[in-house]
Amino acid sequence: MLRHAYPLGSDFLFVKMHGMWASAIAGDRLDAMVKAHSLTTLARHLESEGISVQRHADVQRELVRQFLGQVGMLVPMLKPPVAAWYRCLIDRWHVENLKTVLRLYFVPDKTLGQQSLLTESPYLPTIDVERVLAAKSLDGVCRRLPRGPFTDGFVEAVRDVDEHSELLTAECRLDAFYFARFLDASRHLPRGMRRLANTLLRTEIDFLNLVVLLRNVTLYHMPAERMGELAIPGGHLLGRQEIVHLAGQTTPEDVLAGLPREYAALVRSGLGGELHVCENALWSWLYRTAERAFRNFDRPAETLVAYPILKLTEIVNISRLYEGLYFGLGVGDIRNMMVGLP
Repeated sequence: MLRHAYPLGSDFLFVKMHGMWASAIAGDRLDAMVKAHSLTTLARHLESEGISVQRHADVQRELVRQFLGQVGMLVPMLKPPVAAWYRCLIDRWHVENLKTVLRLYFVPDKTLGQQSLLTESPYLPTIDVERVLAAKSLDGVCRRLPRGPFTDGFVEAVRDVDEHSELLTAECRLDAFYFARFLDASRHLPRGMRRLANTLLRTEIDFLNLVVLLRNVTLYHMPAERMGELAIPGGHLLGRQEIVHLAGQTTPEDVLAGLPREYAALVRSGLGGELHVCENALWSWLYRTAERAFRNFDRPAETLVAYPILKLTEIVNISRLYEGLYFGLGVGDIRNMMVGLP
């Protein structure tokens, strides 16, 4: 359990987090690792950090567990509003676990141990998958989940969901519930952190909705009203009305033409390539915004918001680098997968 025990000043935490980030695989170090193009070198580094690479399928979960441990151990040092914000970030993987439970309920997977499909950590509620899925109904599943705020969100998400075709609706409802709580935690942060936290979180919501919009015009082709229903509320520049309008477009270029200028410039930089290039341009903006705040010695309090975002980007990049090397992709293709590299 995460306890609020030893709240420390932002100046001390500024120094501590900068020390922790000094050994991160980011920036020039990440660039060098990509250019080295050696799975052996990366595996050796991961194992030195206590991350097992014996099973390819487990590497990403191991990276997430390490991230949760590194961020979770900071929580007792934080003042209550900041600790609550950190817990919301950690709870992102509890929400992902709840989505996995929902998918397994509708589409059981017997090829792997079902428990192994969850991210497990001392910082997350424990879900006994076999016991939960032994329930005969979704109502029974809800009753067997560990109690907590996101259990309430799960109950609301599965309301009226009685078949696999409604799985996407339930997942989007759960995302909306999660981000509403995260936004509320951001609003209660101290003033020196609040602006950056709201900017990063509300822009992330916009980017998540925008990624789905771009995929919709190229892959899904769902009706505009349906896209409006599935969108996550709370974004910075893209409200439901804007999303419905953009969802009615038929090509990525048409979506681009209707975007706010700030977002259009990011999407345009990746347009013409594969969709993940556009997506990386968006996530790189978040990374660079967090990095600038992290390096701003005049506002040490913002380091507390920026650091976990940078760490999260690091594990995304390491995971993609490992996957790229494992499947034999070239240096150029792997580099295009990295978030934050120029």
